[in-house]
Amino acid sequence: MLGKTYKKKPKKIRSQAVFFPFLLRKKCAYNGAVQEELTMPKIDKDLCIGCGMCMGTLPAVFNIGDDGKAEVIGSSDDEASIQEAIANCPVGAISED
Repeated sequence: MLGKTYKKKPKKIRSQAVFFPFLLRKKCAYNGAVQEELTMPKIDKDLCIGCGMCMGTLPAVFNIGDDGKAEVIGSSDDEASIQEAIANCPVGAISED
């Protein structure tokens, strides 16, 4: 057994969608399943006035940060609610990715 070398097995690479669910329509490397499509909205901090309309519409996605402006804390597969939050923003600070 001395002198015998072993090759390392190559690592299986997971799809990024397993770690980052907001990346859209990626196949899982293990079973080939297609991940659910999630929408990650963006907030323009320069335009945001911190009124909280977005947080009232989708509290699981939006929050008011320490700076008094809205921030994205999650993603959602509810396209209608995200469109409602975009429409309800009085200054148009929310956009879709």
